[in-house]
Parts: sequence; C-alpha cells; structure tokens
Amino acid sequence: MSGYETTLPCRIGDTLYSIIGEKVTPYVIAGFRIDKEKIYMETSGSMLFAADKIGIFYFFSQDLAEEKFQKMWKERRNDQNDKS
Repeated sequence: MSGYETTLPCRIGDTLYSIIGEKVTPYVIAGFRIDKEKIYMETSGSMLFAADKIGIFYFFSQDLAEEKFQKMWKERRNDQNDKS
C-alpha cells in the first residue's frame, strides 16, 4: 500500500465561520472528506466546505469573518452605486 500524507486544516470540533449568504454563520467541524484534488470539512449538519476557500469565504476566527463580511458588503454597495 502506498503511503500518502496530508495536513488537515483544523481539528474535529473546531468552529468554522462562513461568510456565504447574508451573515456570518458558525459551523462545527465533524469530519473530513478527501478526494484526489481537495479536502472538504464536513459539519455536524453534513455540509461540506472546501479547505481551499479558507481565508476567502471560511474562517476559523469570528473576528476575521466579520471583518471580511463587512468589506464584501461595502464593495457590493459601492458596485451597485457605480452602476446606478
């Protein structure tokens, strides 16, 4: 059997904060799924989050998630105002 090693982005039980949608939403990591190309974090509610989106849409700090969320909404408002 050939051995592969991978580093997981967090531990089971850690909280992941998602900024997809209209608010910051916390999720508890319950496990991982690993395919040939990506690592996914699975929540207790069976949602999957791609590890390569950490720091873009998913954060392990609520403060960082809130900061990014506010920045995204400000950019969206500015874009809408520019189109008006």
